[in-house]
Amino acid sequence: MITSLHNKEIKETAALLARKKERDRRGLFVVEGPKMFGEAPMERIERVYLAQSAAAQMYEKYGYFKETQYTITMKGVSGAKEIAALMDKLRSNPPKAIGDAKVLKFRDYQENKIVDMETGAVSETGLPRSNVLYFELPNNCWCCARPSGTEPKIKFYMGVVGNSLEDAQARVEKLTEDLKAIL
Repeated sequence: MITSLHNKEIKETAALLARKKERDRRGLFVVEGPKMFGEAPMERIERVYLAQSAAAQMYEKYGYFKETQYTITMKGVSGAKEIAALMDKLRSNPPKAIGDAKVLKFRDYQENKIVDMETGAVSETGLPRSNVLYFELPNNCWCCARPSGTEPKIKFYMGVVGNSLEDAQARVEKLTEDLKAIL
Protein backbone atom coordinates (compact mmCIF):
# COMPACT_ATOMS: atom_id res chain seq x y z
CA MET A 1 0.00 0.00 0.00
CA ILE A 2 1.58 3.30 -1.07
CA THR A 3 -0.05 6.56 -0.11
CA SER A 4 1.00 10.20 -0.41
CA LEU A 5 -0.01 12.18 2.65
CA HIS A 6 -0.64 15.93 2.56
CA ASN A 7 -1.64 16.65 6.14
CA LYS A 8 1.52 17.29 8.21
CA GLU A 9 0.22 15.60 11.39
CA ILE A 10 -0.90 12.48 9.52
CA LYS A 11 2.42 12.41 7.66
CA GLU A 12 4.39 12.41 10.91
CA THR A 13 2.18 9.76 12.53
CA ALA A 14 2.24 7.54 9.48
CA ALA A 15 5.99 7.94 9.13
CA LEU A 16 6.47 6.71 12.71
CA LEU A 17 4.21 3.71 12.20
CA ALA A 18 5.44 2.65 8.79
CA ARG A 19 8.09 0.02 8.14
CA LYS A 20 9.66 2.22 5.48
CA LYS A 21 9.38 5.91 4.77
CA GLU A 22 10.76 7.99 1.94
CA ARG A 23 10.04 11.36 0.38
CA ASP A 24 8.64 11.36 -3.11
CA ARG A 25 9.79 13.83 -5.81
CA ARG A 26 7.46 16.56 -4.42
CA GLY A 27 8.89 16.20 -0.89
CA LEU A 28 5.84 14.38 0.45
CA PHE A 29 6.18 11.23 2.51
CA VAL A 30 5.53 7.99 0.71
CA VAL A 31 4.75 5.31 3.26
CA GLU A 32 5.00 1.61 2.59
CA GLY A 33 3.61 -0.92 5.04
CA PRO A 34 0.72 -3.28 5.56
CA LYS A 35 -1.21 -0.92 7.82
CA MET A 36 -0.69 2.77 8.24
CA PHE A 37 -2.63 3.81 11.30
CA GLY A 38 -3.77 2.40 14.66
CA GLU A 39 -4.18 -1.25 13.66
CA ALA A 40 -0.50 -2.20 13.28
CA PRO A 41 0.71 -0.99 16.70
CA MET A 42 -2.35 -2.46 18.43
CA GLU A 43 -1.81 -5.87 16.82
CA ARG A 44 1.84 -5.76 17.84
CA ILE A 45 0.90 -4.92 21.44
CA GLU A 46 -1.66 -7.74 21.49
CA ARG A 47 0.93 -10.21 20.14
CA VAL A 48 3.48 -9.17 22.79
CA TYR A 49 0.85 -9.47 25.53
CA LEU A 50 -0.22 -12.91 24.31
CA ALA A 51 3.41 -14.09 24.13
CA GLN A 52 4.11 -12.82 27.65
CA SER A 53 0.93 -14.44 28.92
CA ALA A 54 1.83 -17.77 27.28
CA ALA A 55 5.35 -17.59 28.71
CA ALA A 56 3.97 -16.90 32.20
CA GLN A 57 1.65 -19.90 31.88
CA MET A 58 4.56 -22.12 30.80
CA TYR A 59 6.69 -20.95 33.74
CA GLU A 60 3.83 -21.65 36.14
CA LYS A 61 3.31 -25.12 34.66
CA TYR A 62 6.93 -26.25 34.16
CA GLY A 63 8.93 -24.02 36.53
CA TYR A 64 11.63 -21.40 36.13
CA PHE A 65 14.80 -22.92 34.67
CA LYS A 66 18.15 -21.32 35.44
CA GLU A 67 21.60 -22.41 34.31
CA THR A 68 25.12 -21.25 35.11
CA GLN A 69 28.71 -22.36 34.88
CA TYR A 70 31.68 -22.37 37.19
CA THR A 71 35.21 -22.52 35.76
CA ILE A 72 38.46 -23.48 37.44
CA THR A 73 41.56 -22.39 35.53
CA MET A 74 45.02 -23.69 36.44
CA LYS A 75 48.39 -22.77 35.04
CA GLY A 76 50.64 -24.76 32.77
CA VAL A 77 51.33 -28.47 32.46
CA SER A 78 50.94 -29.03 36.22
CA GLY A 79 47.49 -27.39 36.01
CA ALA A 80 46.46 -29.77 33.23
CA LYS A 81 47.59 -32.70 35.39
CA GLU A 82 45.60 -31.38 38.37
CA ILE A 83 42.48 -31.09 36.21
CA ALA A 84 42.95 -34.65 34.91
CA ALA A 85 43.35 -35.81 38.54
CA LEU A 86 40.14 -34.00 39.54
CA MET A 87 38.22 -35.65 36.69
CA ASP A 88 39.67 -39.06 37.66
CA LYS A 89 38.64 -38.48 41.30
CA LEU A 90 35.07 -37.53 40.29
CA ARG A 91 34.94 -40.46 37.85
CA SER A 92 36.25 -43.14 40.25
CA ASN A 93 34.43 -41.85 43.33
CA PRO A 94 31.37 -39.81 42.25
CA PRO A 95 29.79 -37.78 45.03
CA LYS A 96 26.67 -39.25 46.62
CA ALA A 97 25.30 -35.72 47.03
CA ILE A 98 26.12 -32.16 46.08
CA GLY A 99 25.15 -30.20 49.16
CA ASP A 100 21.73 -31.44 50.22
CA ALA A 101 20.90 -32.62 46.67
CA LYS A 102 21.27 -36.38 46.38
CA VAL A 103 22.91 -37.61 43.16
CA LEU A 104 20.30 -39.85 41.52
CA LYS A 105 22.28 -40.97 38.48
CA PHE A 106 25.88 -40.55 37.45
CA ARG A 107 26.75 -40.53 33.74
CA ASP A 108 30.28 -41.07 32.54
CA TYR A 109 30.36 -40.45 28.81
CA GLN A 110 33.99 -41.52 28.48
CA GLU A 111 33.17 -44.94 29.95
CA ASN A 112 29.76 -45.01 28.17
CA LYS A 113 27.83 -45.77 31.35
CA ILE A 114 24.98 -44.49 33.47
CA VAL A 115 24.98 -45.59 37.11
CA ASP A 116 21.80 -45.48 39.17
CA MET A 117 23.28 -44.31 42.48
CA GLU A 118 20.53 -45.91 44.56
CA THR A 119 20.37 -49.38 42.99
CA GLY A 120 23.82 -49.55 41.42
CA ALA A 121 22.29 -50.59 38.09
CA VAL A 122 24.50 -49.74 35.12
CA SER A 123 23.35 -48.98 31.58
CA GLU A 124 24.92 -47.42 28.49
CA THR A 125 24.65 -43.77 27.51
CA GLY A 126 24.34 -44.64 23.82
CA LEU A 127 26.31 -41.50 22.92
CA PRO A 128 29.83 -40.99 21.54
CA ARG A 129 32.61 -41.19 24.11
CA SER A 130 33.66 -37.86 25.56
CA ASN A 131 35.46 -36.75 28.72
CA VAL A 132 32.25 -35.52 30.36
CA LEU A 133 30.67 -36.38 33.72
CA TYR A 134 26.99 -35.67 34.43
CA PHE A 135 25.30 -35.75 37.82
CA GLU A 136 21.50 -36.01 37.75
CA LEU A 137 19.93 -34.41 40.83
CA PRO A 138 16.31 -34.31 42.11
CA ASN A 139 13.68 -31.96 40.64
CA ASN A 140 15.22 -31.74 37.15
CA CYS A 141 18.43 -30.26 38.55
CA TRP A 142 21.85 -31.33 37.27
CA CYS A 143 25.57 -30.68 37.23
CA CYS A 144 28.04 -31.52 34.46
CA ALA A 145 31.87 -31.48 34.48
CA ARG A 146 33.99 -31.09 31.35
CA PRO A 147 37.67 -30.26 31.02
CA SER A 148 38.85 -28.02 28.22
CA GLY A 149 40.64 -29.80 25.43
CA THR A 150 42.95 -26.87 24.72
CA GLU A 151 43.51 -25.06 28.03
CA PRO A 152 44.23 -26.10 31.62
CA LYS A 153 40.69 -25.46 32.81
CA ILE A 154 37.62 -27.41 33.83
CA LYS A 155 34.07 -26.17 33.51
CA PHE A 156 31.11 -27.17 35.61
CA TYR A 157 27.69 -26.50 34.13
CA MET A 158 24.64 -26.51 36.41
CA GLY A 159 20.91 -26.25 35.95
CA VAL A 160 18.04 -25.94 38.40
CA VAL A 161 14.28 -25.44 38.37
CA GLY A 162 12.61 -23.03 40.77
CA ASN A 163 9.11 -21.87 41.66
CA SER A 164 9.97 -18.28 40.63
CA LEU A 165 12.85 -16.54 38.91
CA GLU A 166 14.21 -15.45 42.30
CA ASP A 167 13.89 -19.01 43.66
CA ALA A 168 15.71 -20.44 40.63
CA GLN A 169 18.50 -17.85 41.02
CA ALA A 170 18.89 -18.71 44.72
CA ARG A 171 18.94 -22.45 43.93
CA VAL A 172 21.58 -22.15 41.21
CA GLU A 173 23.76 -20.00 43.49
CA LYS A 174 23.43 -22.58 46.29
CA LEU A 175 24.25 -25.45 43.94
CA THR A 176 27.36 -23.58 42.77
CA GLU A 177 28.50 -23.04 46.36
CA ASP A 178 27.74 -26.68 47.26
CA LEU A 179 29.78 -27.86 44.26
CA LYS A 180 32.73 -25.66 45.23
CA ALA A 181 32.63 -27.20 48.73
CA ILE A 182 33.09 -30.77 47.45
CA LEU A 183 35.90 -29.90 45.05
